[in-house]
Formats: sequence, structure tokens, C-alpha cells
Amino acid sequence: MYYTTTTSITGQLPFRCRKQYTNSGAEPYTKDSIMSGEQFVAHLRRAMPDRETLEEYGLDPDEVADIQATFVAHARTSNGLTASNEIEQMLADFDCSKVEVGLVRFLERGEGHSLGKVFAFCEADRLILRPDGAIVMLPHSGTGGEIRCAASPAQFLDAIALFADMIADKSAWKGKTNIAAERCATAAGVPSDGDFYRLLCGFFE
Repeated sequence: MYYTTTTSITGQLPFRCRKQYTNSGAEPYTKDSIMSGEQFVAHLRRAMPDRETLEEYGLDPDEVADIQATFVAHARTSNGLTASNEIEQMLADFDCSKVEVGLVRFLERGEGHSLGKVFAFCEADRLILRPDGAIVMLPHSGTGGEIRCAASPAQFLDAIALFADMIADKSAWKGKTNIAAERCATAAGVPSDGDFYRLLCGFFE
């Protein structure tokens, strides 16, 4: 199953996380950010809504725990592996199998594919790291061809971190789907290819 109940709940809650960023001393996304996998994991953990905020929406303890788990990637025992890019290094260093940001669900390990390596899904569509470093989405229908998501692994993480910040401040982005998508696409290094980010940001309407 590619789209869980937890994800659908998360997409609807207007999390008030800006106060958490300020209190934690964390730096929000800036246009000059290029994140490592470790920084991305830390960024998501800081974006996690607190228990009290979730309980205000009538969620029971199990539902609260399920939602909070999507913001956490647990560090693996060090294996000394040095990957050639930020995404593969992140998957080597952290178990990201429960991490979900909007429609994007990361895998525990990368999976081989004729186009490169699958590292995540967007609903049922594969997100693939190509040998040239570009990130593309391959529609599961097999029609329509590749959709460009990022120019590089680091820029993909940067764009998804920006998107996570937007979710945390959802009320500020209400009705601004196109603007949000443009900013994410620019952060991803694909300013003229915003289809993927318009899909992600659609719930801002």
C-alpha cells in the first residue's frame, strides 16, 4: 500500500510547527541550502508536530504515534559505507522506511531499476535516481514518460525540506499551490519542470 491512513491525516492537519523551529534553534530552509541526508533527517525530526497539537484534533495515542513516526528516520549501526550521493548515503545511514512527507514515501533501501535506483514512491509512482544524478518520477501507468523532480539528489532533499516547512505552515500557503510548487521546483534545480511539485502542493488549494 502506497498511501496510508497516516499520510492522509498528516496532509490535512495544519501543523503549527514554526514555534518548534524557533524553540529548537533549528534553521529553516533558505534558498541557499543544500542538505546532506543527515541534515535532512534532522530537519524532518524538528518539523514533527508535538503530541499536544495532534491531540487537539481528537487523535488517540496510537494515531499520534503513527503520525510522529513518519517524521523519524532511525540511525543504522555504522557500516562504513560511503555512497556517491546524498540520497544513497542517507538510506545507508538511516532507516527511512517510515518517513513520509506529503505524498512522498521513502524506502528502507534503494531498489534496482532499468533507469537507475528507486529510493521512494509518490503514491504509486516510483521516484528514481538516474545514473546522471537526476531525480525523476516514473508513472506507474507506464504512460506519459519521466517527470523531472530534481537536478541532483541534494537538491531533491532541499526541495522536500522546503515542502515540509510549507506543510508546517500550511495556513500561510492556502490557495498558493502554484507559487509553492514554483519555489520547490527552483530549490530542486528544475524551475521549468514544476509538475511533480504541483502534485505535491495540490492540497494547499
